Amino acid sequence: MHCLCVIGTRPEAIKMAPVILALKENDHKVIVGCTGQHDVTSILKMFGLQADIIFECQCRDRGFFLGEAAGNIIGHGKTWKYGTIIAQGDTDTAAAASMAAFDLRVPFTHIEAGLRTGDMDEPRPEERNRRICAINASIHCAPTETAKENLDLENLAGKVYVTGNPIVDALEFMADRVSAIPREHPGCVLITMHRRENWDKIESVARAISEMSSRYDETFVWVLHPNPEVTRLALDGFVTVGDNFIIHSPMEYPQFLKLLHSCRLVVSDSGGVQEECCYYKKQLLIMRDKTERPEAIDYGVAKLVGTDADHVCEEIEMALDPPAPDYKLLGPCPFGDGNAATKIVRAIEDYISRE
Repeated sequence: MHCLCVIGTRPEAIKMAPVILALKENDHKVIVGCTGQHDVTSILKMFGLQADIIFECQCRDRGFFLGEAAGNIIGHGKTWKYGTIIAQGDTDTAAAASMAAFDLRVPFTHIEAGLRTGDMDEPRPEERNRRICAINASIHCAPTETAKENLDLENLAGKVYVTGNPIVDALEFMADRVSAIPREHPGCVLITMHRRENWDKIESVARAISEMSSRYDETFVWVLHPNPEVTRLALDGFVTVGDNFIIHSPMEYPQFLKLLHSCRLVVSDSGGVQEECCYYKKQLLIMRDKTERPEAIDYGVAKLVGTDADHVCEEIEMALDPPAPDYKLLGPCPFGDGNAATKIVRAIEDYISRE
């Protein structure tokens, strides 16, 4: 079977890579197509992969990008007979791939299907993109039973499979590489903040955390995001900081994982970090009001704390000051056992065999 795997961003590349490898191991012909939302070359290279085709998308405006990316995928798809088009998550690229598959009448496989906050504005545009993908999908690969329940409530076409999340496969794949990296800042407080809906809060949160850090012995490490606008907002917020507050340039993925693995506390608004903290069993304060990954909270590692700067600092103080909160983990990692990619391939094969 010919499969087109469409990738736009670094997180997509991380989660799609194990699926691409599993498809190839099962003798499926895979074309990897990238839209250029992010440069994913280094991520793919870590898995021994590279892009086969670049869908040249020149427009950065979100609305125009969706149309251009979908149109380019359609143009390419008309010259190939694909068994399925595959995309992951909730990006503009994933939404475009789903629309292209619908237009080409090719079954669309949606990896990480069924995540929902129930609020179209949080996160925005991700919640919209997930729903676009769901409407167009034939093969819904839900990472958890909760995600499956969300999809069942929407009475969608196609078939829902619970596969786990390939982020766990990727972390298992990276384990030896991460282990070989020397530890930096063990026991630190690791901070990231980049969500578009939080841009108006980044400066105030950066200022408040940098000010409070001087009262602690722990090292605080704020890892900047590759987006230059996000970096500017954070840098504008930092006050004169002490030796224990480190402003770190954007990190390569293995180095970031090593820092996360070594830290004491994580403060972030990232979706992927919620999954990674479950895998590494790290306490996480989520700087959002809602999450599409309630499993991280149910598992016992995560807590929603919003984006009010004073409240975020209060929650950090509660996590660091004795007595520390008693976090009790409930069972194994909720996002899978490291075999999601194989289960996704089996789901695709099952659905196509029924067509």
